[in-house]
Amino acid sequence: MTEEVLVRITGIQRPEQQPEQNEEPISVVTSGRFYTENGHRYVTYEEIYDEAELSAINTVRITPEILEVKKDGAVNVQMVFQENRKTVSIYGTPFGEIEMGIATTRYGFHETENLIRLDVCYALEMNGEHAADCELHMEIYAKGSQFSL
Repeated sequence: MTEEVLVRITGIQRPEQQPEQNEEPISVVTSGRFYTENGHRYVTYEEIYDEAELSAINTVRITPEILEVKKDGAVNVQMVFQENRKTVSIYGTPFGEIEMGIATTRYGFHETENLIRLDVCYALEMNGEHAADCELHMEIYAKGSQFSL
């Protein structure tokens, strides 16, 4: 994998209050930096929040069993996704803090020379209440490898 990468993130949320609502995935493509340290794979990239022109630096730690996403900036949180495990963290925003629970039901990891693909299904809780069933798909492409939108 090259140091310079393209990161495609697609997320789907199925809110508890509107289960019949049509699913519209949210997809983002951005550039990032890939490196390895102590046997773990890392990707860093900047996430920009349109509504307030704020941003956060995301650091993603990847292993075949665990995905960890740490956001520092306008939003502060450390989210851990591990199959059949629930984690709780504090989601800090400019408007206050929210207790966030993540109960991961499926974690898929696939790696080739030029691509890392992660597929995660999880239940999201906000302040102890089920908020949505979610999917997260992340693809990390080596610079110069085949990438299509």
